[in-house]
Amino acid sequence: MSLVRKIVMLLGMTAIIPFLVSLYLLVGSPDARFSEKKVIIIITSVVVSLGILSLINLIRYLSRISACLATLSKGNIQEKIEIPAAPEGSQFSDSINQITHNLRASADELERRSLLIERSNAELKRMGEIKLQFYSEAAHELRTPLINIEKASGLLMDENMKVPVQEQKRFMASIHENSVRLTRLINNMLEISKMDAGRIILKRAPVSVPSVIDEAVRSIERWRQTKNLTLKVQIASGLPDVYADKDRIVQVVINLISNSIKFTQGGGHIIVHAEPFKPSGWLADAGETQEFILINVSDTGSGMSDDQQAHLFERYSSQDSKESALPNTGLGLPIVQQIIQMHGGTIWVESKLGKGSIFSFILPIRDPDEGSETKKI
Repeated sequence: MSLVRKIVMLLGMTAIIPFLVSLYLLVGSPDARFSEKKVIIIITSVVVSLGILSLINLIRYLSRISACLATLSKGNIQEKIEIPAAPEGSQFSDSINQITHNLRASADELERRSLLIERSNAELKRMGEIKLQFYSEAAHELRTPLINIEKASGLLMDENMKVPVQEQKRFMASIHENSVRLTRLINNMLEISKMDAGRIILKRAPVSVPSVIDEAVRSIERWRQTKNLTLKVQIASGLPDVYADKDRIVQVVINLISNSIKFTQGGGHIIVHAEPFKPSGWLADAGETQEFILINVSDTGSGMSDDQQAHLFERYSSQDSKESALPNTGLGLPIVQQIIQMHGGTIWVESKLGKGSIFSFILPIRDPDEGSETKKI
């Protein structure tokens, strides 16, 4: 039994004594008459009894407060504290509850921030691992064409070897293809560094969509022919110009067609399509009054899983492929996405594993009378 309970019981027993004295004076006296002395004793007994009872309540009240403070000292701030013994107790409990409420709010906020920090650390760790993997792959991609160039050029420079003319042409073609491969890889890495530094400049002007697609298709024509792929271009008649940086949009279309060639087996089909577009559904936020041009590149290639699509536009993320005529650095599509976003457009993908993919993006139509515009991001 606690000390406080012993004191309360002792005071309770003490409070009975004045009450019994008063009762005796009232009914136990032979003459049963009130005298001033009896009245004083009775009043004093009642006052003492009430005082002792009040003291009991006060001790209980302080005991409850002590228990509440002990609870708080142990770090339990979830329990609601109630002390209904007196109005002052209610006010005190309200104050304590307000304090614990604030502590709970602070604890919840700390927990929320802790979770955010934990998630951020996990994401940073994941990105660090992806970057390490990227650096390893980039080093391999740089090393492979360099070795090919070194071997081919070494054979051509060897005076003791009589290399036939056809073989010489083949070696020269290998040197050229590997040089292009190196240049593309380095350009992608430089492009990413420029974007990170905010040094990408858009030189906008009215641009013909058919001319963009034609230039992109011609640039990869030789590669397409080597894989025996069919490429069709479908452009809606009377298509208005887009207000864009032509070189950047050509870069985007080349990248998308290159991906289709890369992941489509020989004999497959690729279609480049362009038409006017009015945003609706989840794309409605792209612009309620603005008109857009839709350009998409579809293929009958290997397609992608849902997980691959979820990470498709992340830097240093790449699709696995046994066949690759381009550096597999995972930088191409993030660059494409950022270029489209810089133009005020949106890019997305629809794909099923083994069924092919459709990459689509929209560009806003601007008034040609607005003149040229240079935008730096």
